[in-house]
Amino acid sequence: MKRGRAATGSTPQRSGSSFVDCPLCAKSFHSALIAAHVESCLGVVAAEEPPKEEEATTRGGNPKEQTKAPADPSPPPPADAPAPAPSAFAAMMRAQRGASCKRVFTAWIDAATDAWRWVVEPGAAPGAAAEAAGFDASGARGGGGLFTAVVKFKEKTTEGEPCETTLTLVTDVQPASAGEAEAELRAAARPPSDGSRGASDGAPHLSPGVLKSALQKNIRRGRIVSAARCARLLLLQSPSEALRRLPVIALEDAVAHPATPLVAWLAAAHSKGYALPRSARDVVVRYAAELAACDGKDVDVVGEDAFDEKENGAAATATATTTTSELCNLAVACRGLDASRQSGMIVALCVRAHFGGMKGDVDMLRASAATWRARFVEENAEAKESNGSRAGAGPSWSSALDALFASAAEKASAALALAARRASSDDGAAAAVPALASAAPVDAGALTRKDVPPAAIDFHVSDVVEDACRSPRASVALTEALDHGLDRALGEDLPALVRSVIWSRCSSVTDKSAWSRAWAGAGAEAAGAEASRAAAAASRAAEKEEEKERKPVDATEIFWRRIESAVESYQRRFIARRFFDE
Repeated sequence: MKRGRAATGSTPQRSGSSFVDCPLCAKSFHSALIAAHVESCLGVVAAEEPPKEEEATTRGGNPKEQTKAPADPSPPPPADAPAPAPSAFAAMMRAQRGASCKRVFTAWIDAATDAWRWVVEPGAAPGAAAEAAGFDASGARGGGGLFTAVVKFKEKTTEGEPCETTLTLVTDVQPASAGEAEAELRAAARPPSDGSRGASDGAPHLSPGVLKSALQKNIRRGRIVSAARCARLLLLQSPSEALRRLPVIALEDAVAHPATPLVAWLAAAHSKGYALPRSARDVVVRYAAELAACDGKDVDVVGEDAFDEKENGAAATATATTTTSELCNLAVACRGLDASRQSGMIVALCVRAHFGGMKGDVDMLRASAATWRARFVEENAEAKESNGSRAGAGPSWSSALDALFASAAEKASAALALAARRASSDDGAAAAVPALASAAPVDAGALTRKDVPPAAIDFHVSDVVEDACRSPRASVALTEALDHGLDRALGEDLPALVRSVIWSRCSSVTDKSAWSRAWAGAGAEAAGAEASRAAAAASRAAEKEEEKERKPVDATEIFWRRIESAVESYQRRFIARRFFDE
């Protein structure tokens, strides 16, 4: 017998590791094919087994003359016997077969309004909801066809089993050409026409981290034009950083902008190679300007007094614990919501959370998604009970959001138009307020030193804490603060104390106030609500002033006053070096 050949008459033996029995139909398959088979296996179906008589006939004999198979000697199980537990492999395969979610997220520019629109619906291609909203899949803008990309996420079913979610991104807006963004970046870096100097090479030397910090501080303080300029430059230098950061800023420092779904769509599409065209960059710049112009802050997400770093983190974590199985996957999260505004907002917040980031930011995104979903469910239930009439019921969450950002859009439009007229020396009439998510061009001008507030140079992007601790003023300030009752434990860690007062007295300062849907209204109700809100704000300010007079001097305030000039001096030098070659 030659080596390598089986002996004559021997029967080849199947390797125990090569063949696996299907847990659903008990048939044997090669291990390389079992997974593909299980995906389509329907299990043991009685119809697949022909009757005994029919089987015997097919063998060419008389069914009555066929030898009967011996009966199973084991007795049948009792009627009340529990069903056998499925194997772990079978449970896993069943979970994989049933755990899938498919949604298509379509964005386009409406020809009638020249504004971006979007729809989220089940499936892998634009369907009835997109068509009803005005999307025409047959006629792409620019004649280049549709841009389509797929993003996949690992989510859960309501039972906690693994679920693969497939989100298909579709648009008829053509991506930017290869040199379009570079040309705009060069234009954005040109010396401003107002005569102020720029960097020696025509562009400020600001890292994405510094630009993001400046963008957030400008939004926090209502600096509309500066926020728009920072957003423009960040979009040109690092689009992914801008698109990922802006929705987080909206939640942390303002209210979820109605165009947040579009920003999330652009972030996901950009990660799949979609180069942002001018119409996309313009809508994001306007988004940033309107966040700066927004007067409110959504306290249901991070708390009314959550500008302290520790309070902010605690509030976000506490709220995030309310996120339950209703957000386990996109299909469940969108259940009972409309395809445009409501589903778009929830999908946007969930998708942005999937892209990750700092734990506090991700917790806040999920908490906000849960909060807005609860609001939309409440709104839909109220509309159903009243048959669409809200007489006496007050404004809905959607109308409150519309009212808030209609005012913000008007303020932002006026500020940007004024900046554009100053840059061009044009004294013409102000332009009409564009619609939210408008694709109209935005020209806020080039970034200058004045657009980077000193507060942007905090301990996240610079060595301001270390510089302040080296200043002789720090030790003097600490001694004076201890004399006024500063906790000795705080004084033992000077860098931590400096970091804390920079955050509370400088970085976190905002001009926004607590927002709720009671802000919205119509006609006299809106005016009355605004007057009541202004009166309440004035009353709170007066109470705080009286409280300051009654309370002893805050030791941390004394410490900050003594080191403030040293901190600001460092911040201004840092900014100057980024705009000039010093």
